[in-house]
Amino acid sequence: MEDKFFVGANKGLNVFFTLLVLGLLLYVSFIYSADVARQKNDDITAQFQNTAEQASDLLHEKIKPFPMLLRSARGVVLGHNDLPPASWSQFVNSLDLDYSALGIIGLTYTESVFDFQLDPYLAKRQQRFPGFHIFPEGVREEYMVVLYLAPESVSAKVRGFDISVENHRRTAALLARETGLATLTPPISLLPTESHSVDYLLLLPVYDSEWHPDISLMAETDGLFKGWATLGFSMTRIAQKVMAEAPAGLRLQLYDSRAGTAPVFDSSPQTVSHQSVPGNRVLNSVLTLGGQVLTIRITPLPGSELAVAERVYDEGSMLASGLISLLITLVLLLLLNSRFTAISMASRLLEQFAESETRYKSLFDLSPEAVIIHRKGKILLVNQAAQNLLGVESPGLLIGRDVMEFVHEESKETVLLRMRDFYGDGTMPFIEEKLMRYDGTPFLAEVSGAGIYFEGESATQVLFRDISSEQETRYEAQISKAVFRHSHEPMMVTDAKGMISLVNPAFTEVTGYESEEVQGRNASLLSSGYHGADFYQQMWSELLDDGEWEGEMTNRRKDGEIYIQRAHMSAIRGLHDEITQFICVMSDITEQKKELENMRFQALHDPLTKLPNRILFTSEVRKTIAMFEKEQKKFAVLFIDLDGFKPVNDTYGHLLGDKLLIALAKKLSGAIKKHDAVARVGGDEFLVLLREVESGEMALHVAERLNHLIGDPISIDGIDISVGGSIGVAVYPDHAQSEVSLIDQADKAMYQVKHSGKGRSVLAAVNVSEIAEF
Repeated sequence: MEDKFFVGANKGLNVFFTLLVLGLLLYVSFIYSADVARQKNDDITAQFQNTAEQASDLLHEKIKPFPMLLRSARGVVLGHNDLPPASWSQFVNSLDLDYSALGIIGLTYTESVFDFQLDPYLAKRQQRFPGFHIFPEGVREEYMVVLYLAPESVSAKVRGFDISVENHRRTAALLARETGLATLTPPISLLPTESHSVDYLLLLPVYDSEWHPDISLMAETDGLFKGWATLGFSMTRIAQKVMAEAPAGLRLQLYDSRAGTAPVFDSSPQTVSHQSVPGNRVLNSVLTLGGQVLTIRITPLPGSELAVAERVYDEGSMLASGLISLLITLVLLLLLNSRFTAISMASRLLEQFAESETRYKSLFDLSPEAVIIHRKGKILLVNQAAQNLLGVESPGLLIGRDVMEFVHEESKETVLLRMRDFYGDGTMPFIEEKLMRYDGTPFLAEVSGAGIYFEGESATQVLFRDISSEQETRYEAQISKAVFRHSHEPMMVTDAKGMISLVNPAFTEVTGYESEEVQGRNASLLSSGYHGADFYQQMWSELLDDGEWEGEMTNRRKDGEIYIQRAHMSAIRGLHDEITQFICVMSDITEQKKELENMRFQALHDPLTKLPNRILFTSEVRKTIAMFEKEQKKFAVLFIDLDGFKPVNDTYGHLLGDKLLIALAKKLSGAIKKHDAVARVGGDEFLVLLREVESGEMALHVAERLNHLIGDPISIDGIDISVGGSIGVAVYPDHAQSEVSLIDQADKAMYQVKHSGKGRSVLAAVNVSEIAEF
């Protein structure tokens, strides 16, 4: 009978019992829903208090620096008898203020000027600031004149403005002077372009140490009282920034009793003021500034999550718990009314278990990982991958054998320790072991294990795979990494787009860039701007077509220094022959280049005068012939031999003679055009290349001018020295068509001058025996 009762034989009793349980569950659901509603109300209230306090604290923090800024400005003024503009600018620059972010409209120094002081005051200020005047115009007993303003970009426009023309500012200024304390004006408008801006002016009196608030007016006018440091700020901007930074869902109102009962600022003015909010979701605090108390009122913004009305019951939890109650009741009814359902469920579970076992067997057989199941070392089951890896055709060759037979001697101790410490229901992490195939050949494997149940008893499932080839690759990678890291040559690896992914320490040593500074950036950050687009286009073309590029580049280090490097770049290709990376090996050849340039300069220039020597001059003549031959233009070569140079050496010594040669070299170089050239080719012999002469007569005129220049006395070490010059002139192509012949013609013409009296310039003729003389 009891068995029939419990398996649901009495259906009427089952219904009664089910309804009773349903009633109890619904009662518990109501209690739970009320508790959830109360908790949510408390959470919302706590969230509001937290966010409101954050907003209030944020507003206080934004206002907090203002008195300190005023004291700093006052200190700067008191540090000078008459504050110069440079000191004010230095002070403003040292503050480095973001005026917009701080809500500051302007920081000023405003001077007090009585009417009987006006004329000398204006005269004094106009000396420093031409055109200085006080505005608006009008006669007043006392003027409160803005002298300096930050930001300085608008200082010139505001300098001279009398703040006393506005009643609130004048009243606050007088109160500050009377009390000696900072004073805050009522709300005023400092931003005429912002019609709804609520602005304030904070004034701090500036006075010498001997001044005090109850001092006589005479003492004030004697200079003890100087004026005011003032700070204008937009409360609207500050409050708006607070609301932007504070969490959403708040309404901030600011009250100033001097402006009436309505708020001077409301973050949501369109919100109806009488919309109710829960009484415990209102935060009132005070903001004290310049002796004035402003009231801050923060409430939830209607429609936000913080303004949700308090609830007695939580509908969601009530609905959920009600549904759960019905579900439990329904389950209970089903359990009581149907024994067959339980039997059916058990049957289905058995079927699912059999299906799961079949699926596991399929996965076991088809797994690409080699799998062995053993119990206490005795092999019970192997899959096909294990047979293949161990080199057997039939699982019968493995089943029943000891797993240790397939472990190499080098790894047996490790395996035995793992098996000893292994708990049947745990897992063994991956390690590398040396194993043996059926034929005795060793191989390196990655092995892991786990405890399972097999045929109703505990067993161990081992997974392993051959990693011999991976180990070789790993060793090669480690060697490459060591070479990359310890190479003395800078190395850089980029992706296919030229973005740097890896550099070695030598790269940092040469370029100055740390690895973290360049990773993820384009390799063009090293560009010096020396190479044009054609250079890089040619480089990339070779690199993409041939897979390699080698050449010299002029790059820039991190500190801006230019250096020259020889680079070898190689493209790395992926599985589908696409370029995946570039590797660049570099070497700094800057010093080598400098040495080569120095050697080249020494080889092609006169060591004394630094002028080109005969080799370089001849090369320049050859280039000019190649260029002018096509254009059919003329140019001339002048061969100059100094007259009277040897007596200078004999009389004053070779040191003074060298100084004379250097001075003459400078005079000759300065007397010709930029594209012309001067060379020293002997002890007292010079060559001059005159490009683009129209005729021989024109070249002779230039030669004569140079001869007069040579003949001018030169003072060296206090000694006036005079020498002369004999100059031969040869014109291309009139006298010769090759560089050697042209210089030789000029030389012969010069010697003709030497033999016929010196100190002149002559033009070679086509017939050498005929010489045209200037």
